[in-house]
Amino acid sequence: MNKLFFVCVSLILSARGFAAPSLGGHTDATRAAITSPAREAKAAMGIDDTGWRVVAETSNVITWTTPENVPVSLTVQNAKPASFPDPTNAVGAQQYYRAEASTRKSGIVEVTSFPVSGVLCNLVTTKFCQADDFPELSAFGNGYLITAIIPTSKATYLLHVAGVEGNITGAREAVAYFVASSKGDSEREGISDRRDPYDSRYDQGAFYAPSDARKWDEVSPDHPLTRCRRTIDNVIKGLHLSDDLQRDALFKTTANGWQAQ
Repeated sequence: MNKLFFVCVSLILSARGFAAPSLGGHTDATRAAITSPAREAKAAMGIDDTGWRVVAETSNVITWTTPENVPVSLTVQNAKPASFPDPTNAVGAQQYYRAEASTRKSGIVEVTSFPVSGVLCNLVTTKFCQADDFPELSAFGNGYLITAIIPTSKATYLLHVAGVEGNITGAREAVAYFVASSKGDSEREGISDRRDPYDSRYDQGAFYAPSDARKWDEVSPDHPLTRCRRTIDNVIKGLHLSDDLQRDALFKTTANGWQAQ
């Protein structure tokens, strides 16, 4: 991963209020021998990084690049979250992350939840304009950040996948419009218009466009958003949480369904 790419990832995370990796972290010579919260979290979550390359590491953050050149970052926040939306309340979670994204010059694309090892976690996709965050890079396309969030009574575990368009933007919208037109789909009209994905009352200031929907990933397999989704989906499929992490999780399954702890 070249330095410019690393800078992009670092700026994406820091601009969104997350801990960013550091090029000055552990070296290859010392990495194998250390124990850290991030390494313990990787083991506790069952993250399979086979084939990935560690590009930066500090005590609480590990960043890899995958064979597809997609950056993946694990961050450990050593505290119970002050507030966290109930994953079983879809509207409440959307409102929470919509408001959070707006403070970071970004907007929600998708807010969902996923179960792993009897624990319910949130999965949040946000979109932003690169020029808003780092105009010094002269990149005017869109950027995407997908975050899987696992809150526990002792720490919050964040899995980030990031992608940027660089200076080439509009390709996904154009392909979606062409495919929709060829099928006579009326959805082609407004397919690139920005709107809130869930509630039209929040259309003003939204970043999401209908072309960002997962249904268009198949016809834009190399777009950064598609690559991010493909990566996080594969990571989530391989997760298996340790007994301790399952015990400390804030939302887990019971005989009566999901329950907050």
